[in-house]
Amino acid sequence: MSYDNLYPLPGDLQHDTLKKILQRLNTGVAVANPPPDPDGNVSVLGEVETLSHEHAHVHDGSSFLATTMQTLGNNTSYRIAIAVPAGTETAHLFFRFTSTSEWYVEFFEAPTTVAGGANLTAYNRNRNSVNGPLLTFTQGVTAVADGTRLLVERVGSGAVGTRVGGVSQSIEEWVLKPGTTYLVHLRCVVAGTLAAAFQWYQDTLTAHEG
Repeated sequence: MSYDNLYPLPGDLQHDTLKKILQRLNTGVAVANPPPDPDGNVSVLGEVETLSHEHAHVHDGSSFLATTMQTLGNNTSYRIAIAVPAGTETAHLFFRFTSTSEWYVEFFEAPTTVAGGANLTAYNRNRNSVNGPLLTFTQGVTAVADGTRLLVERVGSGAVGTRVGGVSQSIEEWVLKPGTTYLVHLRCVVAGTLAAAFQWYQDTLTAHEG
């Protein structure tokens, strides 16, 4: 099959060149090319439907979400532990924090002697899927040492009622290590409320990730 006729030919107008190229392509691969519709649009056969990376994980039942909201006083703290089981699966984590006042959010790896707390439920974002979450979230825990700090962010500012709050969202993906516990330390500077959302998708750990 020759591809010579896929390129613009003498007499083609600029506004219809692409349409003519696509018509020739369909003819060249011996696919029936339907006539234009009443608006003059030409159908291209064999088109590929695509989904975004995140959208695809929602559809296949591997995307999860856990949320919590905490109201604290001046200069108080709250910790959330994230446990990743040992094995060949891992989680790709993103998080978002919204506050009514000034807070600091810290993200740690491998805290020491995590204890107490209550389970934070995670939900599959495809409500038709039977897949369960890989990660276990426990909120309100204590720790002897927070571990290795990977990230610190400031959310919001000022006193409640006199300043706006703030939003902080991790645009970087964190690929968590199997068999490891992580800790999110929420430090309230000025009394107020903070909402936290943890979103992740899970899959088998690949060679370049491990």
